[in-house]
Amino acid sequence: MAREIKLEEDDSIFHTDINGKDTTVYVPIGGTPFIYNSLAGILVGMLLKIDTEAILEGIKYFKLTKNRMDIYVNRNKVTIIDGTYNASYDALKPAIQYLANKSGNKKIAMLGNILDLGEYEESLHEAVGEELVKNKIDILVTVGENMKYTIQKALELGMKKENI
Repeated sequence: MAREIKLEEDDSIFHTDINGKDTTVYVPIGGTPFIYNSLAGILVGMLLKIDTEAILEGIKYFKLTKNRMDIYVNRNKVTIIDGTYNASYDALKPAIQYLANKSGNKKIAMLGNILDLGEYEESLHEAVGEELVKNKIDILVTVGENMKYTIQKALELGMKKENI
């Protein structure tokens, strides 16, 4: 269990018990999902009897697969979060929440279709629209036929048409 969680824009710190000892864990990526992932990694390490320091080093130097929450900042202080690798609703939701919590003036989401959803195609694209409005994303740019459901839901919930 994670305690005393400090979520920052680009990293996180929390406390947990490893082998009965209160331990501080540094995660080099911001966002709650990476706290959960770290806890899972810690448990696997404990089950495999890996040294605590080795577990903590593995988390500290963890690198994401390319195009999964890659963060780029240009000289104009524009931050781009690239989550284009095999996007899913479960990946988009925390990415949208992360974007909402980043400092800066405008929050712009550029999204494409989520594929291979079958009967959930419409409802999950609508859920993305709900997340965008709930998290007060300023501008939405979309690509793909299925994003019409995201747009419709965002408009229905109050996003301005000129911002889409």
